[in-house]
Amino acid sequence: MHSISVNRILANHDNAAAVAAIAASEQRASADIRLIEQRRAGGGRMTLAGSYAGEADSTVEVEILDGAGTSLRTSAPVVNGVGNGQLTITALDIGALPETLTFTLADVGHPAEFAALDFFGVQLAACAPGEAGNALSIEVTRSLSTAPMPYTTLETIAAGSVELEGAAWHWGQPPGVGTGIPPTALRVRFEGFPQVHRTWKTWRDGAFVFHLDPAPAWDIPANTRVLAVSGG
Repeated sequence: MHSISVNRILANHDNAAAVAAIAASEQRASADIRLIEQRRAGGGRMTLAGSYAGEADSTVEVEILDGAGTSLRTSAPVVNGVGNGQLTITALDIGALPETLTFTLADVGHPAEFAALDFFGVQLAACAPGEAGNALSIEVTRSLSTAPMPYTTLETIAAGSVELEGAAWHWGQPPGVGTGIPPTALRVRFEGFPQVHRTWKTWRDGAFVFHLDPAPAWDIPANTRVLAVSGG
């Protein structure tokens, strides 16, 4: 360095260090590896580790190819069927060939169920479980007959009603005792509705209460004819 005077701070026009060429006797390897861009299918992950020597930044492009080295290899496992699946690849060596993976079903899951049908208070079930129940069918032959009674509903009977209060609902029902249905209960149907009901009366709090079994599935409007039912 050369200076025309003694200065504590060198000016650039007198500073030879600003344009000097410095040659390093040795270079320390760098381990500063950064992920710039990533494109992948699935949940695979690749990590580069270690160090490299050189004075300029380097870009490393990594692709996973098939055994022939011609097409990209996917990192997304393919699962067919019902349920969840996971495939994990822990290592992949250079020159690895495509692999064939064979899966064996060890547990079929829930056991086969019996085909069943709720049928007027009872449950009909197939004797054999599983798919055999799909071929079963039920045919019911009705031999019911109806005859008009000299009664109609004076008010609407709400769907789900099992008790009716008041003399307006007296259609000649026999009395019952306790919570059981008497064997002499009337069998009736409301005109325009398919349900067949049994009806009887019990004495409660100084008056008769009239019962319907089963409860109507629909609202029965006022002025609907009551039909007596017979047959099977």
